[in-house]
Amino acid sequence: IQCDAAFVVPDTLEDARFHDHPLVIGNPKIRFYAGISLHGPTGYRLGTLCILDNKPRSFTEPDKLTLRDLGAWAELELQVLTVKKATEIAREKEARLQAIVETAGDAIITFDESSRIESFNPAAIRNFGHSAQTIIGQHVSKLVASEDREKIGLYIRTLVQRNSDSNRPDRVELLGLRSDGTT
Repeated sequence: IQCDAAFVVPDTLEDARFHDHPLVIGNPKIRFYAGISLHGPTGYRLGTLCILDNKPRSFTEPDKLTLRDLGAWAELELQVLTVKKATEIAREKEARLQAIVETAGDAIITFDESSRIESFNPAAIRNFGHSAQTIIGQHVSKLVASEDREKIGLYIRTLVQRNSDSNRPDRVELLGLRSDGTT
């Protein structure tokens, strides 16, 4: 695993490092070994791709180049599998979060940096009387009573700057406005 080039042992019984190894003298009776180290995306050595046989073999320079190419292919496949697994985990987490939001008893409303509503859960639909289809994309101030619209604007500007301002308010209380105009 420490070698960058192909590591080849044409006959394990004739190599002092391996002649008495349990896998050489016992089953599977390895007599030939060729391997190339495999690396992760950061260069960390993960293991080896190896070719084994129960009889001695020669291994040419073109064979070593082929092994190197197979190793590069294996590394790529490992990275693809890692990305697929990370994507799968992210999707599972997103699905769990979505299930929590959808079943929460409290209204949960998300909006973007432009203060446009992105999501509106079932409790928000019950509380505000808007359907998700009609309210998503609207400015969040549509859900706030007129006397609190200035307050929501200030709060949103503070949220946008939150990374540079550690004294941001953690919450704000506002008077909500239902679809029928009641508060």
